[in-house]
Amino acid sequence: MRLFAMSLLLLLGAVLALGAEGDGEYRLGPQDRITITVLKHSELSGTYTIPPDGVIDVPRAGRLMVTGQTARELAALLTEKFLEFLKDPDVAVTLSEARVKHAFVLGAVAKPGQYPVTAQTRVTELLAAAGDLVGERAELRARLVRGKAIIPLDLPAALAGKTPEANPLVQEGDLLWIETPERMTVVVSGQVKTPGAIKLKQGATLVDALAAAGDVLER
Repeated sequence: MRLFAMSLLLLLGAVLALGAEGDGEYRLGPQDRITITVLKHSELSGTYTIPPDGVIDVPRAGRLMVTGQTARELAALLTEKFLEFLKDPDVAVTLSEARVKHAFVLGAVAKPGQYPVTAQTRVTELLAAAGDLVGERAELRARLVRGKAIIPLDLPAALAGKTPEANPLVQEGDLLWIETPERMTVVVSGQVKTPGAIKLKQGATLVDALAAAGDVLER
């Protein structure tokens, strides 16, 4: 849980900075390449690659935070800035080259980390990119962190491909967290096949402990 909380805090700022695309409009972010065109004013026009801090420096408009804005919103902001010295400025903002979008996988996978995603990438495809699951599949739990929302997933249903709802599409900045059950260490000694320290799931019973120790030698 501590690793999950730390990972969530590290990623939350970046995810919020990109903004939500739930309205269907593409929102600009670092590494996007955009072209600003001001009709009849080439000195104000130009092409920009958005830096990591999301701020670009536009002539006469100054430094502007563009991360999280749509092209339409940025054009409206620039129009407002240019109205201070131009009459009826005609401003257009176009996306010249879109950034590669990424999502994250952490927890019980072979290769946790950051992976590129598209608008068609689903949870199981993201898992496959991360080298698949590690451990007993029946014991694993999964959840999708999207901004401030935490979405529990039915992992067996997703892997079985039962319904599209069980295997949802992944969005940019999502964090897929695969959890292993919490374990406790107990020591079994005496007349058992393999005495010593063993790890059991939380809530395990005495019978589970004996079974893990190879059962009793004499009843």
